[in-house]
Amino acid sequence: MAKLTSEAVKEFALSHGADLCGVANIERFKDAPADRNPMNIFPEARSVVVLGRRILRGGWRGIEEGTYWPSYTHFDYSGLLNTFFLPLPLYETGCFIEDQGWEAVTTYAGCPELQDPQERPRRPGGVPPEVTLSTRIAAMAA
Repeated sequence: MAKLTSEAVKEFALSHGADLCGVANIERFKDAPADRNPMNIFPEARSVVVLGRRILRGGWRGIEEGTYWPSYTHFDYSGLLNTFFLPLPLYETGCFIEDQGWEAVTTYAGCPELQDPQERPRRPGGVPPEVTLSTRIAAMAA
């Protein structure tokens, strides 16, 4: 396997559309809740790469003034940002990592709160299905 540095990953991600990129050692997640822990998504993981795109300042203005929400809702955050603008550099960075001989698991920055709290593990000692990486925990760790 080729040596892959966090600097190389960051440089690639930033040059392919991410506005920020951080790399966290997997040990930083040891106390994360089991259903939000990347070690339960990919037990062999050694690092978690976090990418982000900025939310335009103008998208917040209508919310602050109580006059215009659609820009934030449909474009600046949940709309095009999370469904179009962020997945592309995320996927390309995952491909870059795999081209270096490693494995990459990409996850959507969705809503872990929507996970069914009644869902039970499928095997003894396991976690419920649909483990969702906590964006907040990952961002702080990176």
